[in-house]
Formats: sequence, C-alpha cells, structure tokens
Amino acid sequence: CWAPAPQPTAHGGPTPIRIATGGSDNRVRLWRRDDAGDWEEEQFPEGHTNWVQDVAWRPQVGGAGGLIASGGLDGTVILWAQELEGQPWRKLQVLNPGKPVWRVSWSVTGSLLTVASGDNNVVLYKEDNDGQYESVTNIDENGIRGPASAAVDDAFAGNADVAASFAQ
Repeated sequence: CWAPAPQPTAHGGPTPIRIATGGSDNRVRLWRRDDAGDWEEEQFPEGHTNWVQDVAWRPQVGGAGGLIASGGLDGTVILWAQELEGQPWRKLQVLNPGKPVWRVSWSVTGSLLTVASGDNNVVLYKEDNDGQYESVTNIDENGIRGPASAAVDDAFAGNADVAASFAQ
C-alpha cells in the first residue's frame, strides 16, 4: 500500500514529494524524492507486529507538521506525528479496533479518521481538544451505532450518494 503526501497550497518554498508505504515487513516507510529525482528513505520508527495494510496522510490544514495513520493486520491503527519538517516521527496514539484493519482514510479537513476492519465494521474517530482521536460512531451492516449517529445522520441528510457509499 502507498499514499502520497498532501501538497499544501500556500507554502513559503518548494514542497518535497513524499510517499508513505506499508507492507509485509510490518513497517511504514517514508520516501522523499530529491532534486535529482532519486528516492531516499527517511528514518521512521517501528510499531506494527503484522502486515501494514494501509497508510494515509492527514490533509495539511495549516502548520508544517505531518500526521500519518497506518492500519495493520495486528488490529491496530497507529497515528504517527512529525511536528516540523526534518524532525523525527513519533508514535502519537495507538487505536485498537480489535480486528485486522483493511483501510484508513481521512476526511477532507483531517478532523475525522475512518477505519474499516475485517469484521465488516467501519469506525469513525474524531480529534478531541487535546489532539487525541476517540471513537465517535460505528457503521456496520445493521446501520450506524454510537453517540454520534445523529450527527452523522445530519451530515448525510439530503446527500444520498455519500450515505450510500458508506452502506456498500
């Protein structure tokens, strides 16, 4: 699996091209394209104990840091943070859906993280005021469950295409 880094629209200088990858070695790897067009691997900590099935960069919403979500067959989602370009990456938070994770995906604003797991369950996580992500609702074949189900219903009201995409 792989995911390109988001490219900020307003930035003071050239933005390097970066790609995050995950795979059967249980690792997330970061790659940066240098000025000559060659790819260099960046230092990145270890964290998963089984295959990394998906990686996703959170959209840049101001600031110079980065946030990557990685989901693995070990049943965890790890949120990796880099405060500023060039600083080391660190494990920000570990989410435990409990089942093998197949997909991770950020909302356009980066405030919601969607995690799809091997039990046909989708969990929405939302960032709280302390920068931590907490589960706000579950979506499965029986519908939407959890304290945020009314908010999710309101968000999809009148938008049958979006609601239908979650039902598939």
